[in-house]
Amino acid sequence: WFYGGVFTFYIFFMVFGVLNVVIGLFVDNASVISRQDRELVTQTEMEKNQQYATNIRRFFHEADVDGTGTLSWEEFEAYLSHEKVQAYFQSFELDVSQARTLFQLLDLDESNDVGIDEFVEGCMRMKGQARSIDVNMLLYETEKMISKTINFMEYVEEQFYEIWQTGVLEGAGKSREGRSYVRPSLQQSAVLLPRR
Repeated sequence: WFYGGVFTFYIFFMVFGVLNVVIGLFVDNASVISRQDRELVTQTEMEKNQQYATNIRRFFHEADVDGTGTLSWEEFEAYLSHEKVQAYFQSFELDVSQARTLFQLLDLDESNDVGIDEFVEGCMRMKGQARSIDVNMLLYETEKMISKTINFMEYVEEQFYEIWQTGVLEGAGKSREGRSYVRPSLQQSAVLLPRR
């Protein structure tokens, strides 16, 4: 029985040893392949982005009929009126049906023209389904609204200050309790605004 036990232990040890080596080789090969796949995917994605930017630049130059290096809304709209151009533009994963919105999003300074870099970066940022352009439109509208709100708050603050200076407030700068009135800051003015 002793030799039988030793032989069984030997077989058990050798089978697990060989299996461990074989599994190690499989894992190592899978790791190498995975690393190569990751590099390949990264390289492919970078090439796709470069090709996308090149295609958008080509589109921009074709649409820029006056050759100024900027694209006006009129040029953009005229170029997009052709059916083939619309199909080509949709191949960029951009929604043609909202061309005016797209142009507004690209024209950050509201000058009614867009430079090539602004155009390419904006199109790459908005690439995707219509949801992407909708989210960007919301961001655009929010930024405009914030700007208008700040301007209004500054206007209200100036008006409060003018009222205070002219002494229209009860007792020439005195409140009902007899304390001096202090010019409100921009943040204090925001508290005084009616809430909706």
